[in-house]
Amino acid sequence: MVFGIDFAPKSIPLECRLQTLSVLCYTLLFTLIPVVCFVVFVGLLLTRLAVLPLAYASWIVYDVAVKRTSSRGGRRWEMVRRLSLWKYMRDFFPVKLQKTAELPAHCNYVFGYHPHGIMGCGAFVNFASEATGFSKQFPGIRPHLLTLKPNFRYPFIRALLLWMGEL
Repeated sequence: MVFGIDFAPKSIPLECRLQTLSVLCYTLLFTLIPVVCFVVFVGLLLTRLAVLPLAYASWIVYDVAVKRTSSRGGRRWEMVRRLSLWKYMRDFFPVKLQKTAELPAHCNYVFGYHPHGIMGCGAFVNFASEATGFSKQFPGIRPHLLTLKPNFRYPFIRALLLWMGEL
């Protein structure tokens, strides 16, 4: 016990610790990062670096209003979709993708996911990442996970969501 904190025993395998860390990172992404971004944005407005948050805000307005990047599938980056972090998150819950039918790749599909919960971890792992092997099970179908527009207002979250191909 250090500082009154009882840490996990050393006997817990590294795999379990990494799974817990991945879920912590995902949770902090949607809980702590918006607060940090807001504080940094306002803090920078009160300094000589005020041009940085203003330029970034202008770029986001342009990207949303003119280019409509978040409505067109983002800036998909397969390396981010295949990070080990998502596999650890998949194993923590555990999340599985169950294929029940062959789907021709030349058609468009809408997948319903319910119940999704507050942060949609299962939907995120299945459709926004390759942790469950979506592309191998459904070759030629390119998934996009639909999320709330306010999620695109925060710098780090926005970049990650666009890289994952979210709408």
